[in-house]
Amino acid sequence: MQFFDAVKIVFKKYADFRGTATRPEYWWFMLFVYLVGLIAGSIDLATRQGDFGTVQTITSIALFLPQITVMVRRNRDAGFSAWWLTLWVLPLVAMFAGIFGNLDTLRNFYVAADTAGTISDEQGVQLLLSLLPVFGPMLIAFAAVGIFFFVVSLLPSKPKKQPVVATIDY
Repeated sequence: MQFFDAVKIVFKKYADFRGTATRPEYWWFMLFVYLVGLIAGSIDLATRQGDFGTVQTITSIALFLPQITVMVRRNRDAGFSAWWLTLWVLPLVAMFAGIFGNLDTLRNFYVAADTAGTISDEQGVQLLLSLLPVFGPMLIAFAAVGIFFFVVSLLPSKPKKQPVVATIDY
């Protein structure tokens, strides 16, 4: 499968969650998304629109659904259910658990920084160390889920079950 064939197939199945997607189809489309994102970001930078310019935002929104559909179809091709994609919620859960579990620490540093007006180097280091239990679990969960889906996307296709054909064996 070639680059343009894969991109054409994914856009042909723009919102089709049925079926499977082969490894080349998935990876060629991910390369396409990356290249389009680079071009859109370059256009935004050239027109001085900042980090989140309108061209990059529009292309990200336009490519979001095809990315999800090709991920679902690739997971199915590797033998995993589409429900495995809900693992991407784990980093958000870990982030909220870290924030709500350390509200007192965050509040104390906010009050200290607000009364002092500035943060000294020592307070900055303490702030970073106090944020580690807040955002550390989120970063670990994000890395673990990302590695899991990277490995899933590299798995070979599961063999298709052959239909049972009635034959006469003598």
